[in-house]
Amino acid sequence: MSSPLRQLHEPPTGAPPWVPLAWFGGALAWLILSALGLYCIAPDLAAGNLYSPRVFAVTHALTLGVLTSAVLGALHQFIPVVMGVPIRHPRVAIAGFWLSETGTALLVYALWHWNLRLQLGAWIIFFAAVGAGSWSVLPARRRATQNRYVGVFVSVGHSALGLAMFLALARIGHGLGWWEVSRDGLLVAHLHLGLVGFGTLTAVGFGSKMIPAFLRSSAAPEPARFDRIAGLAAVGLIVFSAGAIWNRSWLVWIGGFLLLLSVVQHLAVIVGYWKSQTVPRLDPALGFIGAAVLWYAVAAGLGVWLLVTRPPGGPIWAAYVLAFLLGWLIHLILGVLHRIGPRLTANLLAL
Repeated sequence: MSSPLRQLHEPPTGAPPWVPLAWFGGALAWLILSALGLYCIAPDLAAGNLYSPRVFAVTHALTLGVLTSAVLGALHQFIPVVMGVPIRHPRVAIAGFWLSETGTALLVYALWHWNLRLQLGAWIIFFAAVGAGSWSVLPARRRATQNRYVGVFVSVGHSALGLAMFLALARIGHGLGWWEVSRDGLLVAHLHLGLVGFGTLTAVGFGSKMIPAFLRSSAAPEPARFDRIAGLAAVGLIVFSAGAIWNRSWLVWIGGFLLLLSVVQHLAVIVGYWKSQTVPRLDPALGFIGAAVLWYAVAAGLGVWLLVTRPPGGPIWAAYVLAFLLGWLIHLILGVLHRIGPRLTANLLAL
């Protein structure tokens, strides 16, 4: 039976359920593979050997395979509902999904075996995947009828992803002998643009609507406050990345301080949601989200420690990356999937 026509005042529904479910299914498959990969690289992580090709491979399985797939799936589901603008075309989104999974698989293989030419090919495929996804969702910011501040986070997050990909290309070109770039500073900037810029800022934008809804919180999001968080994070990322790439410690300090301010403000907002929550009991989704917030604070503390001590490498860096990626972002993704995955599956079966 066909669903009744949507009234004019109602926001557009999300993309067809098979679109976000494809992205979420890819994220879960990569999560399983990443877990196996973590078992293989545990000795390298314990020794702080972060430049091992296998460490790079598993890290990108988590960031591109799990994080990016989950974020793009969530964007295709929530953009229409939260911002009142439909995505452009579901089939373009699915094409982006297959390009993303292909590019990620090729990149993980190329990193594991350290084949620079395959890395370049994977980069081109993944660039096309991001282009397809962005074409579907980014125009929503300009045409949004509600919650425009969320679109700011989505746009800044995608911009950070683009810069992270540009730095990855610079590093691949260096390995192929095309030009010379600094390894350590470039990798630090690349890491933060991906985890803080793309992953966290997108999570902040959509979390401003999802987390209070999941908690049935009476605390309403304050767009002006989120605009400040976005501004601090964006400027901080640019300054921090520039300082890391050009080895200017004063820029690293300023950028790191601005990033810390944005994180502290965001944590204060989340604490406000939890204080005013009215759910009768925590379910698995909220358990994952609560754990994610705790790891978010731990990662921020480790970031301050690294900013102050500036060690050249070692286990503390591994702990920082794991706390940020596995503790904060992956736990948050699992919490969201626990809540919306069954609903999307039921909608798909009802078609």
